[in-house]
Parts: sequence; C-alpha cells; structure tokens
Amino acid sequence: MSCPDYSQSSEDHQCLLVIVKLIGTHLKSKSYHRLFDRISRLNNVRIADQQRGVWLRYRKSYPKENNDWGDFQAHRKVVGLLCVGKITSNADIENLSKDYEQMKKYYANTLYDSRCLLFGVLADDSDLFDDGPSVEKNGSETLDAGNKNIDCPEEVILESDHASQKNNLPNKTEPLQQNLRSGVIVYPSAECCIQLEDHLKDYVSSLFWVLESKRLDRSYEKLEKLPLLLAPFERVDGITIDNEGRSFKKRCQGRLRKHIGDLCLLAGLPGEAISHYSSAADNLRSVNDWLWLGAALEGLCAASAVILYPELHKPGSLTRNSSFGGSGDLLGSRQPRHRSGSFTSSSLPSGIDRYDYKVKNCLTPDEIIEKYKEVVLQYSKFKAACVIETEASIKATRILILQQQNLLASEFLKNLLFINIQLSDEEKIQRYCALSHLYSQIGMERKAAFFKRVAAMQCVAPSNPNPAWFQCYNLLLETLKGYKLSVDPKEFMYGCKSGWPVIQIRLLHELVVTAKRMGNTAVAIRHMQFLLHNMDNHLSDEERREMASMLESCTAKVEGTPSPLVLDTGTILPAVPFTRLPKIRSFKIQDLAPHLRPHSKARKNFVPPPNNSPFIYSPIQFGSIGRERSKLKIDADDVTCCCLFSIRV
Repeated sequence: MSCPDYSQSSEDHQCLLVIVKLIGTHLKSKSYHRLFDRISRLNNVRIADQQRGVWLRYRKSYPKENNDWGDFQAHRKVVGLLCVGKITSNADIENLSKDYEQMKKYYANTLYDSRCLLFGVLADDSDLFDDGPSVEKNGSETLDAGNKNIDCPEEVILESDHASQKNNLPNKTEPLQQNLRSGVIVYPSAECCIQLEDHLKDYVSSLFWVLESKRLDRSYEKLEKLPLLLAPFERVDGITIDNEGRSFKKRCQGRLRKHIGDLCLLAGLPGEAISHYSSAADNLRSVNDWLWLGAALEGLCAASAVILYPELHKPGSLTRNSSFGGSGDLLGSRQPRHRSGSFTSSSLPSGIDRYDYKVKNCLTPDEIIEKYKEVVLQYSKFKAACVIETEASIKATRILILQQQNLLASEFLKNLLFINIQLSDEEKIQRYCALSHLYSQIGMERKAAFFKRVAAMQCVAPSNPNPAWFQCYNLLLETLKGYKLSVDPKEFMYGCKSGWPVIQIRLLHELVVTAKRMGNTAVAIRHMQFLLHNMDNHLSDEERREMASMLESCTAKVEGTPSPLVLDTGTILPAVPFTRLPKIRSFKIQDLAPHLRPHSKARKNFVPPPNNSPFIYSPIQFGSIGRERSKLKIDADDVTCCCLFSIRV
C-alpha cells in the first residue's frame, strides 16, 4: 500500500468495503455526491431470520494495491461494487453497461456481488428497453392528475395520508424485472427512487450470504490441504518458506485461523472471531511468524473493542425541533444503534455491566492497549508493512481517546513521526492534517497547530510545482486558535501575556505573505493592521518601520476599508480601528516666551485680615487656618492665551 488511510478505526474491521463508482458523463458531480451521501447512510442492515447484522463502509475510490492486502486483513478487500450513472437514450444504457462490466473485471478477484444503478428514464419510455440489455426497471411513483402522469417525488409519497395512492398506481409504473443476473436497475430520476433503500438492503443481504458461505467453507478446510496465505510483498519478494515439516503446517493453520477470524468479525460474530484470533496467535508465535502474529493480535484488539465499546459505531441522528408538529423524528434521522455482536445492558443478565462481562479470551481495556503496542512492534520489523503500522497506531490512538488516556495516546502519535513512508506532497499534507486533528482530540492544541502549520508550509514547498496558496492560507487560519490568536481584535487580550509573541508575530507575517501571493491585497492589509495594532508591544523599532512601510505601499495600491472582510470560506475578518496608535510616550508643558507668560494681577480693594494673636511676632499665621483659599478665576480673555507643550509618540 502506498498511502495510509487516516480515517481507519478498530470498528472498520467489522465493515464490508463497498465501492460507489460514477460511470458515464451525464450525471453531474453534485448529483453523484448527493447519491453517495444517501447510499452511505445505509451503513447497517439486519439480516432476515438472523440475529446478526452487517456493517458497511463506502468509498468513492480504492487503490488496487490496497485491495491486494485482502488475504492479510479481510476488511481491506473490496467485496461490493455499486456503479451509478445517468442515461438519456438506449445507446447510453449499452455504453454504461459496458463500463459496468469493465469495473466488475477490475475488482473481479475479490468481488462478492455488484449492482449498476441508472437514473434518467421516464415511466413512459418503456420502448427504450425493447432492444437494449436486460435490466430491472424501477418505475416512478406517479399520481393521476387529470389526464397526465406526473412524476411524484419521494417526499410526496412518504408524506401522503392516503396509503391507497401508492397501491393504486398505474400498472406501467410497477418494476419491470427482465433479468436480475445483469445487476442493472433503472430509476426514473435521482430524486424519484424511493425503492433505492430496499434494493440496497437486498443487495447487502446477498453480500452477507456470500460471506457466510465463504466463512463456513473456510471453517471446514481439511487439515491435510491447508493453503498458505501470503501478504503481497511476500509473493513479490519470493520469500522461501520450508513447505515441509510441522512448523509449515502450523504456519498454514495459524494464518488460516486468523483469516477465519476476519470473516467471523465481518459476519457479525465477534465472540467466535476472538476464539479464532487467540488460537491463531498461539500457532503463529510458536513458529516466529511475526507479521501475521501482529495481524492476529490486531484482529483480537478490534474484536474486543467491538464488544467493549459498542458506542464506537453509532450513526449520527438529527434532533427534532419542538416547533414541528406530529411525532417521530425528521426524515433521515435514526436512533443510535449498537453494533451487531456487541453487548448492551438489555442483552446481559440483570445487575451485570457490560464492562464487567467477560467473554472468553476477550481483552480488557488495558490489555487492548498492551496488545496494540505489541502489534506496532511486530509490524515495525517489516519495511513493507509501514502503512499497516501507521494505521495500527491510529487505531490505538482512537481507542485511547475513548479511554481518556491522552498522554499514552500522544506516545502512539509520536511513533507515527518515525515511520518512514514515501509520500507525495499531497499525501504529506493529509498526513500532517490527520496528526493535527488527533492531537486536537487529546487536548494538545499547540501541537495540533504546529502540524497544521507544517501542512500549510507543505502546500507551498519548493518541490511542489503547483503551490496551493489558497489552501496554505486556510490552513494557517486554522492554526490561530492553537497559538492563542484571533482574527477579531476585540477577542485579543492586549497587554496580557497569552501565547507566545514570537510565534504569533511569525504566523501573522506568514498570513500577510500568503495573502499577497493569493493576490488578495485587502486581506494582507487587514492582517498588517492587526499586527501593528495588537502586537505593537512586541515589535522592535525596525520591525515597526518595516511594517508601516509595507502597509503604506499596499494601501497605495488598494484603499483600505473600515468594513469587515468576508473570505470565500465564510470567515469574517473584522475591521481593526487604530485606537492605540499613535501611542503617547511623554507629555510635557514648556515655558512660553517672557512676553507671552501670564502674570497675576493684584486684587483691588484688598484689606488684610486683622492680627488677633497676643504675640508681637509668631511664625504661625493663625489667620491662614480655616481661611478659604481664593479660587482661580479665568476670564474670557484668558482662554485665547498661548500655551506650549511637547508630545513624544
């Protein structure tokens, strides 16, 4: 594998991998993404007549080299394929059917079942199928309004108060099943296909039964004819393994038991999976098969996490607004479900908590972490398993975040930095952004900001032939929180020590330079204003002069505005009023020239107070005690007098 999947988690070991591919050119990208979101909401299906369910994860694309690791870990294998496209004529059906067959051949080695979902044929266009390939046509739900058949959107049917309307549809709108083996289903449009979920559930059920049959076939393999499962690099490197003797049989048996454990976990049987993983680990450890031992231990950790932490895989739900009438949730909302095979309080005996319930060989929370450490250690022995090692560290980190052991989680993240993987510039950006997100989850905001800033610098690295300045700027904006900065001057605590001024100044400089390279001078001016206004105490005189000169040159090109600036991402940059600049450092009153100095005038008709002291002379002026001091009176002529003072800014 070339690049790790940074969204991997332990519960993915229980999910069937289904690829949703766009075929043809008529379906717009926006409609495709909307269909993908709708399909992705169906991530769990309960199997009829079974106490189990199937969990799924969907991908828009998947490298073929990753699919080759399906024997090593079954959840990496593409088992399902859904092709979606839009048709406008009979020729489109033929062309898209050919594309569908090509996609099936691409994943033919691992594919269990597939479907082709086509949209765009109207209900009265049944003649399009006379000479075309065999398909299943899902008719549009139409209501008879006058003499016209009007396509009824899905929401109208769902909200209709008369169930008979759906049952009394014209016969031509009923699904026309011609040949289900082709796997092609045609809908009137992407908006009018209320049977889509039902068809997907049937499709998932077919995946389950194929999986179940393979699990049972593997379980009853004869010990004399056990195959030796190999990782992709073991086939390429041509590793020589002695195919005779007891150790070889143990190696084959251990790898096969590990594979059966994967199939049990996918089939919703984590308890049986734990038993197979434990047996496989014992056999593989005895023959020093370290790579597959790590895989068996990782599967054991994943199955134990499925049992201990059923809340890992809860789908999101919408909160109902109390202003809406009626009862129940909004359309599309679902109650959180526990994963199939996990223990809930209702399935356990009364008085027993699920964390205290001990499945045979099930690991405790502390044992899961210890096993993950051994998993990473075993993978580190193989250079070709660096991607597997990276993903195992990420899975362990997510478990530790759930256990609120943040310091131990940071140790696993630190291990990621020492794993040598050859990545492209875009893959490096994904790597650093993933590290930033995980550090943010464990509360280490400064480290999260550091790796986000490294990702921003990677966007415009000298080795990058097409520097992405816009992406760099957005990533730099996201680092402000970690460095105790804000784009709003009112939120910045002026004069209070918050954060690291040297790093903050450097980051603001980088924002200015990036905004200039983007060609957005107004945004660069706004960041320079913020830097001068709020970081003035930490700037040297030379830096102030340089920043003032840059601001002057930029405002000469683009006039500044006192109104807030709205970026393309929706971020608002408030105006920066210079209320602290210029700063007055000293204020002194200067003497006036002699002819401009004010002189006191003698008061007319002034009579000195009598001396009532019994002494001829006394230094104490008794008459001054309790005497009211004369207040200074300013005449109207004194207002126009000159004054002189000096101010230093």
